[in-house]
Amino acid sequence: MKSIRYIIFIFFALTPFLVFAQRTLSKKAAKEFGKIAIYYNNRISTINTFSIDFTQKITGKHTYNNLNAVQIFSGWLFFPQEWENEPMIKLKNKVIRSKLNHIAGSKNKNVNLKFTDFFYPEGTYRLPYLNVELTDKAAIEADEKINLILSVINGEILKIFPHKNNWLSITDNLQDVKTNDTVFIANVMPLLMEELYNENEETAIEIINKIIKFQIIKTNGEVNETKTNVEILYNNLNRTDIAYKIALFFAVIGLLNLLISNIRGSKQNKFIHIIILVVAVCITLWLSAMLAARVYLTGHLPLSNGYETMIFAAWLSVLITLVLRAKEFLFVGGLLISGIAMLVSYISGLNPMMTSLVPVLQSPLLTIHVSLIMLAYCLLAFIALNSMIALILKFVTGNFNTQFEILSCKMLLIAVLLMGCGIFVGAIWANNSWGRYWGWDPKEVWALITFIIYGLALYGNNIQFFKRPAVFHTYLLLAFGSVLMTYLGVNIFLGGIHSY
Repeated sequence: MKSIRYIIFIFFALTPFLVFAQRTLSKKAAKEFGKIAIYYNNRISTINTFSIDFTQKITGKHTYNNLNAVQIFSGWLFFPQEWENEPMIKLKNKVIRSKLNHIAGSKNKNVNLKFTDFFYPEGTYRLPYLNVELTDKAAIEADEKINLILSVINGEILKIFPHKNNWLSITDNLQDVKTNDTVFIANVMPLLMEELYNENEETAIEIINKIIKFQIIKTNGEVNETKTNVEILYNNLNRTDIAYKIALFFAVIGLLNLLISNIRGSKQNKFIHIIILVVAVCITLWLSAMLAARVYLTGHLPLSNGYETMIFAAWLSVLITLVLRAKEFLFVGGLLISGIAMLVSYISGLNPMMTSLVPVLQSPLLTIHVSLIMLAYCLLAFIALNSMIALILKFVTGNFNTQFEILSCKMLLIAVLLMGCGIFVGAIWANNSWGRYWGWDPKEVWALITFIIYGLALYGNNIQFFKRPAVFHTYLLLAFGSVLMTYLGVNIFLGGIHSY
């Protein structure tokens, strides 16, 4: 009996390290397979990148059962019959999930779904027969997941063969391809699959290397080892989920330390200050590396979508933190703002995928416009934080520190100037792109509202209403709501031509 207990204990102790998923590549083979270039998202990417996006889309995570993303993708690609009953398809909608589980005969209503759950035994697709609106977001999401898996199974999405100005998959028509290339394209994947089925790993890796060599030759070096390694390194280091937790944890500790020291009238803990400085420097370097990698891989500054601008805002915030490190509260507050920006980029559903620019964004004015606006927004976030701290200290100590008001006024002047310049450059860009300077688009309207709101506070000395510190700080704190509406709310609730 005692020995059985030991066996049970060892089994559960080792469970996290065991792999229960279906057949796939070894980590060694998957590492090499991930280096193959693929035309994806209108740019030359890597299978490593596509695999991460594929796994995230299907499971909601980057890994599954101790398998990395490339192993999961290659499992579906080479051994689909062994993966179709794997409960790994995550659906948030309980109604669709419950109906599919009921039809499939599953008693557990909370488990992830299997690929086979979406089909009747004779092969008919179940989703259209669930009495749900197929135009609903949840139904569209489910349908996209299944179609993505199907495109992997049939190889349609695997555009890994460069030809002239196009990329081909094994399912494409090869009539216009040269004879030698046709033979290679038509036979290399079946040959690779055969070696994998026979578990000839070393031979399979040799075939993978031949595919990579073919890509390098046919793209005249556009596919190269350096770019591949940078992209894979970026994928491995792109851990916003960890970075925002570190930033927020130390920022909160720093703010509590400062508040306590100000209330007691004592000096702040220098050890905590040094730790936060080290954390801020490390996050600055990490964000700089991430942004630089995106520039190198995409060929444009990372300012083209919500995810990129949010990460850019996090980078600007932590940079301002280092510049204002003499201002104790703003030094720590900048780290807090940076952490919040990274948190929003992680949990808000913003798309982290790297893509090529749409034509309307292919303008040098984009960089100037977005940079000015984002820097203004970051300064306005600092102003809101500065006002919040001033109000908290007034509540605790009974007095307003005039330094907070002076600092807010200085930053406000710069922020309003930057915002005005950003709107002006945006108008020129709009005229070049759409043939008009101003079109009353929701984003334009709210940018103007925000500019007016902060413009009123800028001339607070001439308005009796703003001469009271409590009113001034409360106004600036509440005014930040217009920034949030302009940057996030418009995209969520109103849309418009500024949504890409």
